[in-house]
Amino acid sequence: VRMTPETVSASVATAVLGKFASLPKSGKPTGGEYTLLAGFAITDDTAPDLPPRVVALGTGTKCLPATSRCVKGESLADSHAEVLARRALIHFLYDEFDRVLGGDDGGSDVGSVRGKQSGPPPPIVTWAGPKQSEAEESNAKDASAKTHPPFALKPGIKLHLYVTQSPCGDASIFYLQSSSKKKENKDSATVRTGDESDDDPGLGKKSKRAKTGGVSGARAGAPGA
Repeated sequence: VRMTPETVSASVATAVLGKFASLPKSGKPTGGEYTLLAGFAITDDTAPDLPPRVVALGTGTKCLPATSRCVKGESLADSHAEVLARRALIHFLYDEFDRVLGGDDGGSDVGSVRGKQSGPPPPIVTWAGPKQSEAEESNAKDASAKTHPPFALKPGIKLHLYVTQSPCGDASIFYLQSSSKKKENKDSATVRTGDESDDDPGLGKKSKRAKTGGVSGARAGAPGA
């Protein structure tokens, strides 16, 4: 039975939070501390009975101001949860590419999300570039062949991102229902002055919701959406 978008979303959230909870306590918030959690998980439409497989996690809320960043790119500037999770995902994908290049294609059997054998699950990617003989012929005729993506996700594989809080910036901006309701929203929003709505005069100013959600210990806070 194919899962609905709602059940997929819930299962991805459960999988990411569960993976975070299973990690050692070192580095996790304690006491009154909190942090934000982001995670990437994959599902396989060819094996809908299998739970999402978490492949990357990241926690964090900090980034360096522009005045402290290295112009040469030799220092870590952004440590937001989504950014760290994305870096971990890239590392995971490079490992997957290396496995495929090494001949570990995993076959076409279902279950790429979670292998049914004792070893690692099959790679979620497959070689999508031309074969060597085809590549040599193509390169001789068309130099643009070198830009052809060499890898692709296997059929049925889908990648999902879960974050316990909507990302900073425009993703955290919303319109108040009316200017008269500003007082009712003052506990959950901070009015950004000088940023009037151009869409509907009844909506009032744009506001940014206070960042109160997150993960405390192994428990999730209020979601950011």
